Amino acid sequence: MPLKGEITAKRITYNCENCSVLTETREIYYNRRKHHFCGRRCQCLWQSKSRLREHNPYWKGDKKYNYKKITIDGKSIPLHRFKMEQTIKRKLRKGEEVHHIDFNPLNNDSSNLLLCSSKAEHRKHHRSRGISNEQKINVRTQSSSLQDSKINRRGTSKRVGKTRRTSTSECYFKEDC
Repeated sequence: MPLKGEITAKRITYNCENCSVLTETREIYYNRRKHHFCGRRCQCLWQSKSRLREHNPYWKGDKKYNYKKITIDGKSIPLHRFKMEQTIKRKLRKGEEVHHIDFNPLNNDSSNLLLCSSKAEHRKHHRSRGISNEQKINVRTQSSSLQDSKINRRGTSKRVGKTRRTSTSECYFKEDC
């Protein structure tokens, strides 16, 4: 029997979703959550098991990179890695990566595959994908010449600061600029 002024809360009994232990809590706490546990430890254990693959909100799907895979002796490996191993006639070492020259992960022709000795080397190939060095230098000199000239109120350009060459037809290397 509650004392005078004491508030009684409705209590609910439930089974823990991880260990199935019978647990009791106030109804207000029970209604706040979708899943119910006997304690924080059971909650963490359940989340570590239940948040795998498609149950994890950050999971992007099984075919993130769209690599073709083959199964050898019950082990699934990417086809491009297998083809590279066949080409060089040895297993790939730890840290070695295979790069697709045309950036198409479905083109596993041996002439399209390049062996990279490290992730850093592989990253360099992907960074160079965008534009060539000549184009990069051309873009840099054009943007710097645009920054040097400012438009005055009449709409004509006025040269400010150092003058820079805008034509880079003979500039192919960074040292030439």
